[in-house]
Amino acid sequence: MLTLLRRATLLAAAVAVLALPASASGARGLVTGVQDFDLTQTHFDRVKASGSGVVKISVVWKDIAPAAPPVTFNPSDPLDPNYRWEPFDTYVRQAVATGLDPLITVEQAPRFAERDTRGSSGTGNPDPLQFGLFAEAVARRYSGAVAGLPRVRMFEAWNEPNASFFLFPQRNADGSNYSPGLYRELVNRFATGVHRVHADNTVVAGALFPFTLNRAASLTIGPYRFMRELLCLSAKLKVIPGCGPQVQFDAWSHHPYTSGDATHKAGHRDSISLGDLPRMQKLLRTAVRQKRIVSRGSVKFWVTEMGWDTAPADPKGVPLGLHARWVSEALYRSWSAGVSLFVWYRLRDGPSTGPVQSGLWLRCDAGIACDQPKRASLQAYRFPFVAFRSGKRVRVWGRTPGGVRKAVVIERSGKGGYKRLKRLRSDSQGIFKGIFSGPRNGHLRARIGSQGEVSVPFSLKRPPDRPVNPFGSTG
Repeated sequence: MLTLLRRATLLAAAVAVLALPASASGARGLVTGVQDFDLTQTHFDRVKASGSGVVKISVVWKDIAPAAPPVTFNPSDPLDPNYRWEPFDTYVRQAVATGLDPLITVEQAPRFAERDTRGSSGTGNPDPLQFGLFAEAVARRYSGAVAGLPRVRMFEAWNEPNASFFLFPQRNADGSNYSPGLYRELVNRFATGVHRVHADNTVVAGALFPFTLNRAASLTIGPYRFMRELLCLSAKLKVIPGCGPQVQFDAWSHHPYTSGDATHKAGHRDSISLGDLPRMQKLLRTAVRQKRIVSRGSVKFWVTEMGWDTAPADPKGVPLGLHARWVSEALYRSWSAGVSLFVWYRLRDGPSTGPVQSGLWLRCDAGIACDQPKRASLQAYRFPFVAFRSGKRVRVWGRTPGGVRKAVVIERSGKGGYKRLKRLRSDSQGIFKGIFSGPRNGHLRARIGSQGEVSVPFSLKRPPDRPVNPFGSTG
């Protein structure tokens, strides 16, 4: 087990990587994280072993706050006796003690803060003022000033606010969009509360559902359109006069679930899958230039939820061998689009009779202790590496486990095993890349040093895209 001093050192390093913009750090890195709901010490240990520096924790507002508070209730005070902070206190303590930086997502309003009873519990037109007061309470709770509790620096405002199953209503009676304006109010109140506690806290906005749905029971506004309207930009990305105030956040996040491999694009102009991330990044940068965003520094671009189901747990999921390739390429394509934090969903598969078989570990019905890793997928997440043939040359990219500076050897497959092809050195964020003469076919892999850990081999022959249900077929 790590000593407390060693854990504190690791945490400080992870926070420094997240806090520095690319221009200040000298290199653009990629921090990885994991989200799940089976939060035990084993969970946190395995997230750390995956090479991740971040763990995403959903803090459910309605589970902490009273449904009907008394008149003495002070919603911005985390020590108010009407708040019930467990088990979230335990989760945060364990995460930080394991050397992980928590990313807290605040969602699901208590009944007293809902202004519409037609949505599912926690989603009904939440009061922005109350949301901001609770955001301040959360940030104060995990400010480092409450005895026995560590400091948290990253706070995400809501989950998938462009979807009716998380925020209701999405539209007005006349058919115009309602939720972008509501979310603008929610984010700005949230940012005010979080920054009031520590000005250098990171406020994360977005966390958008990737697709456009028009069914009555599952209405969504496509993330591209939702983002434009939130930021008051027209279809031509010009500022709409009188639309609304600037939006306050430090990082923009998205959930780019994809119906195929990591290059696959969504079928609707307002939907954003992995292959569409450059479009969203361009929109974000345009909004920055148009001064539609108020930020404490360079605005970051993050993926805070993504995964693919795997076979055989999901009979129509991605085969495990192919899944490892998709995992590595998802990290590369995201990094190429400017993403600096990528969170995988989930650590372990869901129950065999239900949805979500996208874990890095196969679920054991007897409990997490007997789960088995999806070894290639887990290694691809821990040590991503890609290689693509381009004319007479080969282009490679990778990230060392944990994102640290290392010497890396690129090896090629051949008769008698793998042979050394090229020696590279990763930058201060663990990123290594290069273009050089190489084989026309076969597999390449990366090795730490001459005798160290190796990546999953990556074939120079690209397999055909494979259609998949982005949320799995077992739900």
